[in-house]
Amino acid sequence: CPSASPRHERRQALATLAASESPPMRRVLSSAPAAEMIGAAVAEKAAVRALSARAVSTAAAVATEEGGGISMKTKVPGPVGLRLMEQHGPQGASGGAISLFCDYRASDGCYLVDADGNRMLDMFSQIASLPLGYNHPSLLAAQADPLLATYSTSRCAIGLMPPMELPELLDETFLKIAPAGLSRVQTMLCGSSANENVFKAAMFAYRAKQRAKAGRGPTDFTRDELESCMVNQSPGCANDLSILSFRGGFHGRTMAALTCTHSKPVHKLDAPAFDWPTADFPALQYPLEHHAAENAAEEARCVDGARAIFEARLAEGRPVVGLIIEPILSEGGDLHASPSFFASLQRLCGEFDAAFIVDEVQTGVMASGHMWAHQAWGLPEAPDFVVFSKKALLGGYYFKEAFQPPQGRHVLGTAEERHRPGFSLAWSLAHCRIPHLQHVDGRHDEAAPLPRRPRGGRARGAASARCEHRCGADAHSRGREGAAPSRGAQLARRRHHHRL
Repeated sequence: CPSASPRHERRQALATLAASESPPMRRVLSSAPAAEMIGAAVAEKAAVRALSARAVSTAAAVATEEGGGISMKTKVPGPVGLRLMEQHGPQGASGGAISLFCDYRASDGCYLVDADGNRMLDMFSQIASLPLGYNHPSLLAAQADPLLATYSTSRCAIGLMPPMELPELLDETFLKIAPAGLSRVQTMLCGSSANENVFKAAMFAYRAKQRAKAGRGPTDFTRDELESCMVNQSPGCANDLSILSFRGGFHGRTMAALTCTHSKPVHKLDAPAFDWPTADFPALQYPLEHHAAENAAEEARCVDGARAIFEARLAEGRPVVGLIIEPILSEGGDLHASPSFFASLQRLCGEFDAAFIVDEVQTGVMASGHMWAHQAWGLPEAPDFVVFSKKALLGGYYFKEAFQPPQGRHVLGTAEERHRPGFSLAWSLAHCRIPHLQHVDGRHDEAAPLPRRPRGGRARGAASARCEHRCGADAHSRGREGAAPSRGAQLARRRHHHRL
């Protein structure tokens, strides 16, 4: 915090500005409104500096307690990092966007260590993908589960022959935190592949309705459909259907997801795209309380624009069958809208029989203060799809029963090995019952606090804390006295005692 008072800083700022400006500007700067405005700015700046000082002090105290902290030894990238870049260049350079190589074994909590041993406070979190930081003891313990080793070495076609534990795992994890009104979940590799399959599922449902109107079953395909789809043509391929997205949105880098991405040109340049429409996202003015009328008009304009797209496409015989939107357009510039805007979009989808898709890859899993950011909208009913990835440690989506694919292999996850990080979260939730991940109805699990990181090594102390914690969870899972433990509880105890 500065030693000088805000009043002294204000006088000094005014004197400096007046001395550097022309005589007319000096008269303006010496006026009362200017003095008040500059005084407010100086006071705000002092408050920010004070807050920053407290934050740095707190971070330093936590770092000292955990035995770490920021420690810079070289430039970034340093000699080792530069050598690795030179070595990796002829290998393909992982696309050419590498900024530094990291030592993930040495990284801990919110601190990232690079190849040169520089320890940095990580504000990036691997594109917001680490809900508990690096090498959290609960997740490390989960990775040590022998069942996970089996999954890793015995790669299964999960969509055809999943492991016998899968239903129990889904009940204990993703379905336990499912958005209200959504009882089905489909796991995928990542957010992009999840969105790709959401688009397919929305189109499958729309085509099934079209066939029903013609008196056909959802999979009563004509010979023309069967033959034309093999050469990417209609009517077998749904080339006349589309997904509506918004300017500034980001939904992935695969083909259909990239078509719906409009955040940065670098993602899209020279890549083909589908002929799908794009609508305006509201550009709100701040502070919100000072621009209520202007922002309401802006949101109404955007809703009207989306309606016009629905109407035009329907008239052309190219209906929009889904609308995808993020609760916060994160990569597109931290863009927000009011709950009424999103509710209007949901009503619009209902009016035109389109799927309402909420992409929570960035905002899901408590990033907004809710388990799912769309819960803050107060919608009358659940979205048709909610997409997750990143902090969920596994890609996938929740969906309504109406969008269950009409036949097998339409949506198919083929490789269980790719899902191993997601099972990490599954084991962590099942064994540790992390209290910070709450049910969507607001009820918290009864759980002991997470074990603290022991100094000098993660394994010591954490194991005994997990023993006590697991025993308590087993007692909780047995339910009322005398009741037989569930199969899930039996599996949990067996895995727990095996580790002991």
